[in-house]
Amino acid sequence: MMHEPLTSTRIGRATSAVAVAVCALAVATPILDGARAQGNSPHVLVATTGNHSELRKTIPITRSSGKKPRVVMSMGPDKLPSLDAGDKLQTTAEVEVTTDCPEKMPRCVGKPYLYNPIVQARIVLANGPSVIDGENAVELGANRTKCRQKPPDREHHCVLVFTDATLDVVDRSQLPCAAGSCHLNLVVEAHNAKKKKGKKGRRNKLLIGEDEPDGSIVQDKGRLNAVRFSPGDQTPLPPVVDPDPLTTAVPIKKGEPVVMYSQELNGLEKDDQLVFNALMNTSIAHLPYVVLIKSRLILALSPTATGPGKAVKRLTDPPGEITEGNGFNCTQRSPECVTNKVGVISMVRNPKDDDGNAIPLYANLVLNTAKPGSTARPGDTVQILPGGGLATTRYPASMKG
Repeated sequence: MMHEPLTSTRIGRATSAVAVAVCALAVATPILDGARAQGNSPHVLVATTGNHSELRKTIPITRSSGKKPRVVMSMGPDKLPSLDAGDKLQTTAEVEVTTDCPEKMPRCVGKPYLYNPIVQARIVLANGPSVIDGENAVELGANRTKCRQKPPDREHHCVLVFTDATLDVVDRSQLPCAAGSCHLNLVVEAHNAKKKKGKKGRRNKLLIGEDEPDGSIVQDKGRLNAVRFSPGDQTPLPPVVDPDPLTTAVPIKKGEPVVMYSQELNGLEKDDQLVFNALMNTSIAHLPYVVLIKSRLILALSPTATGPGKAVKRLTDPPGEITEGNGFNCTQRSPECVTNKVGVISMVRNPKDDDGNAIPLYANLVLNTAKPGSTARPGDTVQILPGGGLATTRYPASMKG
């Protein structure tokens, strides 16, 4: 019964099809399970791991699949809504990973390598924060990518996105955990048959986050989200979709963010829960080099704002950011690149001006571009292709619970 998410398979379809595309996902809120006792009216309760979600900085790379998976994000029962028969749990996530350096240099975290790690991620519902599979876990969704590193099309930043991993709870017996004790875990592993047998000491590693020149790892690049629908077969609320980008060409300039999609949100109130799904199609086919594509979703006071600002941060949870900022390198190997963003935000105050009048907020998809390692030529741009859009679903305060 959930809305179909905006995904890369939808590129090139008519904008009327985009208008029905949305993903219901999560936001950080207090757990109000008692609200479900208020008759049979539909309720929605959402949660997110929020800022600084990553639990590990690296995971080992093995020679074959499934050898050393690790939990890189986890949502415990203090945030994850409890589940009962008839509920639907829908989950989404973003996680950025980075390959280590291809040759010895100061930024190396582990032992350098030249192969392309195959990265596999799964979302599981489990009975503990470190459980990855077996009878104590139920898989909700899986994702896989090859994070390309080999020159000249070296792509060392990769983002894995889950747009719609769901579980229909027919009976509590299908759950691997007792009521109120479940964990939602994001499990990641990396492998490649070309990996050489390593000796003790520094090993080949995949970074969870983004590398820096001094060898440090910057995180806060993704989130794990959940939303519970009770009952699970409730009629979905229609999203509002904006399929039109604000521009079709963005100059490649590091540190100069640009708003690509903006949606005005009127009449928001405390305890409203907002669900967002965005898709952006870009092309660098006309360029001879790799381009870094970074993005994030925010709430702001204007349609051109590239940051939420202090005033908006006081109104929402998480503070102003619908998603974290993350990105990947778009290369000539596949010069038409797709960005998926999934996130939510919850209103903790009524948005008003100094005179107490209600004011609109704006959901903005912000794009950052750069030529890795150097400066782009004057006039070089990233082209914005049709087929994308920004979709928003508002769950009013009356449905929270």
